[in-house]
Amino acid sequence: MFTRRLLLLALLLTCVPLAHGQVLTPRADNLFVGSYHMNNPGRDVHNTQADDVLLPKRQAEIRQVVEALKRYRPTRIMIERKAGQQARIDAMFAETCGGKRPYGRSEDEQIGFRIACELKLGPPVAVDWGGLGPIKDEASINYLT
Repeated sequence: MFTRRLLLLALLLTCVPLAHGQVLTPRADNLFVGSYHMNNPGRDVHNTQADDVLLPKRQAEIRQVVEALKRYRPTRIMIERKAGQQARIDAMFAETCGGKRPYGRSEDEQIGFRIACELKLGPPVAVDWGGLGPIKDEASINYLT
């Protein structure tokens, strides 16, 4: 399931423009990429069961997604973290990009940090929705609308 979702995301991001050899030009100011919480802290409305993202197979899949996203030439990366954690994110990012610390298991680092490091964009910016809003539990989600 995890593999299919990552490959589908990569496919959707790259197929049409790259099939025709076109250079990607921005048609929007923002591209939002969703993912399950790869470090699976167990605090989600729905907790995905997935194997370790540090396994070679998963790292190869993540690499494919990262390469597809880099083709969009992002200028800034935002990650789902509380704004008050920005100083910690900046420090972790500097250590990771400087080779002093490996990428952690979270999607913030596996995708966000990796793209920002490789494209030399500077630290990702912490943004957070701040709650579940109207969602009380998974059973209350209507996936059909």
